[in-house]
Amino acid sequence: MLPSPPPSAFSFLRPPRNLASQFELTTQSALPDHPTVADLPRAVWRNKRYVLEESLSRKGSKGRKSWIKRHGFFLVEIDTNDSPLSPYWACRLCDAKGQPEFFAAAATSSAADHLRKSHRIFESSQAADPDLSTDESERPKRRRLQYSAVPRARVKMIRELSLGLLINTNVPFSFFSDTFFQQLAWQLDPHLADQIPWSRQSMGRLLDDTYMSKKDEIKQELSDALTKIHLGFDLWTSPNRHAVMAVTAHFLDRQGKHQSRLLALRRQLGCHSGESLAVTLGQVVREWKIEDRVGTVISDNASSNDSCLVNFYGDLDAEMSLADVRARRMRCYGHILNLVARAFLYGEDFESFEAESQVFDLLGRREDDLRHWRKKGPVGKLHNVVKFIRSSPQRCELFKRISCENDEAQEYLLASESTAELEVVMDNDTRWNSTYLMISRALVKQGDIRAFLVHPEVEKWLPEADMLKGDDWRLLAEIKLILEPFYLQTMRTQGWGSEGGNGRLWEVMAGMEYLLEHLEDRKLFHHAVPDEAGGQDTNSQAELARGRPDRNRQLPARFRDCETDIHPRKSRLSIMAAWQKLNEYYTKLGDSPLFAASIILHPSLGMNYLEVNWASEEQLVWVRDAKIGLSDYLDRWYHCNRPVDEQQKMIMDTSTSLSVPRTTTEVSVFKQWIKSRTAKTTVMGSELERYLRLEPQETEDPIEWWMAHQGQFPMISQLALDILAIPAMATDCERSFSLAKLTLTTQRLSMTTETLEKLQCLKNWVRHGAVKLGATIGGGEEVQWEIGDRWSIARLVTLLKAEKDHEVREKKLILEKGRLEADNAALVAEVKRLRAKKAQDDREKRRLQNKYQVLEADLRYKDDLIDRLKDILRKEHLL
Repeated sequence: MLPSPPPSAFSFLRPPRNLASQFELTTQSALPDHPTVADLPRAVWRNKRYVLEESLSRKGSKGRKSWIKRHGFFLVEIDTNDSPLSPYWACRLCDAKGQPEFFAAAATSSAADHLRKSHRIFESSQAADPDLSTDESERPKRRRLQYSAVPRARVKMIRELSLGLLINTNVPFSFFSDTFFQQLAWQLDPHLADQIPWSRQSMGRLLDDTYMSKKDEIKQELSDALTKIHLGFDLWTSPNRHAVMAVTAHFLDRQGKHQSRLLALRRQLGCHSGESLAVTLGQVVREWKIEDRVGTVISDNASSNDSCLVNFYGDLDAEMSLADVRARRMRCYGHILNLVARAFLYGEDFESFEAESQVFDLLGRREDDLRHWRKKGPVGKLHNVVKFIRSSPQRCELFKRISCENDEAQEYLLASESTAELEVVMDNDTRWNSTYLMISRALVKQGDIRAFLVHPEVEKWLPEADMLKGDDWRLLAEIKLILEPFYLQTMRTQGWGSEGGNGRLWEVMAGMEYLLEHLEDRKLFHHAVPDEAGGQDTNSQAELARGRPDRNRQLPARFRDCETDIHPRKSRLSIMAAWQKLNEYYTKLGDSPLFAASIILHPSLGMNYLEVNWASEEQLVWVRDAKIGLSDYLDRWYHCNRPVDEQQKMIMDTSTSLSVPRTTTEVSVFKQWIKSRTAKTTVMGSELERYLRLEPQETEDPIEWWMAHQGQFPMISQLALDILAIPAMATDCERSFSLAKLTLTTQRLSMTTETLEKLQCLKNWVRHGAVKLGATIGGGEEVQWEIGDRWSIARLVTLLKAEKDHEVREKKLILEKGRLEADNAALVAEVKRLRAKKAQDDREKRRLQNKYQVLEADLRYKDDLIDRLKDILRKEHLL
């Protein structure tokens, strides 16, 4: 909303008004960013200037509570230097007559007597007035709080900025009580430093008040959301050993932008059963008053989450069936990818494998842990080597020294970036993609690791069985190629939706199809080399075909000239384990029609995408089920919310807007009857059928497309926008846990969960731009108009000229704004073109990199083969 315009210069030629009108006039102009006493609203009476007492800061003051406040103004007189003098109370009733009466505000007895004698106004209860006393000598003595020259608005802004500093930097509440900070603040502005309550208790109260006020803003934002509110939740064990549930909300705002808000970090008491989780989740939803706006819920694949959602949705809507709950249960894509990658690396029993490793580590059985990891082949051996390097400062220094020596020896690599400062990366069982990152870094540092392993000190302490050979490095390179698409999919979908993708629901099914095809290609590649156990592997291939319709795939051309793996059976088994785990969750996508609906309702994909990718006889049944599931979901949850008459009107309005208007109108009861019956028979399917008949639409952002076609598809567009607001992962919960761990340092473990929740919620809201702390008070360059000053003709002319210049400047700014918007549109178009070109170049670069890696592996293999042949010839004395 634009600020009110300043008063006209002619208004100052009128006689002085009463106090109320003067304050009302001066408060129309907004305060500047850093206000002083001269900028505050003021009134002038009998050559004395006054400001409202509540606009001045008094440290420690809780405000006046006397009953006379309802019938007058508490004012503070200011001198010519804008310094505060004595406080007064002015009668509002006398001021309305243009003759205000002033009384000293040190005590309220005189003002109360004036109200009783002059206006017949009495207090309802004398005992309720702590300021009123007939005997001043009996009142307890206390230090009188002095008025400062610092406006209260500025103190409020600085306090909010101080709170923002505590929230953003994770410093304790006692930070501002530090002696050096106090001295620093005093040196900068002693008057301001005296007026800001920076104690630990004051900052705690400020946190509570700010959280409640900003929470109301977030509630309003949720109420104004364009779509349903989708929830994500997860559990975490905090450093102070509390079970904490994070609850996040995901929706589209009125501008169609994806928004994510942290709603709660609530302590989970008792057992972690589904019923207990549902109680906590329901409390959060009712606290935020979004019971009727809840859409889907995103969480990991724990079985307790299934029972939690059954109880949660049953509490929200008793008529919701088990199938309805399954339709709204979204599985976190990131957790699925993590499970598939672990199945590939460690087999189906990866959880027991990791648990056994943790037991060995806790018991200090180092040799047993090394043997345990060694069973997993090159990945386990690399894990042991990395752990060996990182477990001692001396070995880390030795590895760094060897890296620097190798880097200095490679002087011919003038254009290459030095890798000497890079360290090896350790994997862990909680961080996604940690094993892939460990392998990737090891391949980059392969020369340094090889040199480290042959060092005499290392050979003395590291077991021979953990030494990485040439075959191990080739297998690690193959594992990296297999895991790389999983890593890229995780990085792509863990963010917030933008430009039609990067974290939206439609990418889950499409991503799984892409990864299944990737695993099938690698399976065919390794199956091309028979081994002694080929019969058993053929049975596994038949099992794969039974689990998913065979596409009659052939070996991709990019693999035909590649070297096959030296452990083909082991690689096939690992790929089979990953494929089965991924196919298990791919099959579970059928429990909810929204995954297929997200593909169908994507304007660039549509039903055509499913028909092309599900082309076999069995998969055609999936296409039919996807269409039926979408239609049934639309009829149950969207058509039922609109009366039939409203649906008919929307369709009639849509058809009218799409047709050419007729020049004549015919009023016919028969034709109206025909139209009404036609609308009733087509209302339930007309929108969906009309959309499915469309050709794929070229669009970069499906949200923009659907918002532009809401008039044409009113009900389907609402469903499409609701689906497009669903994130692919529940990563916002994981981010909240990571940030909360930074707050709960070892010196702050006594912090309550309620305080942690307020800190993290405010941090989330501020960083997402939902709320502001210490926002500028406003005002800009507006003129602060004062009342009661003496105006000369020259001053009046100056003001009139300033008003004229302001109008001219405003017109120039409007023209400049139009030009900048046009330039911005051209820049946006150029950026889109460059992004498209960059994406094409990136694809070509990846293709060349893959080809180079394959050729490099082949060259290493041939070199190794030549070395072996030379050894054989030497043994046979032929060389």
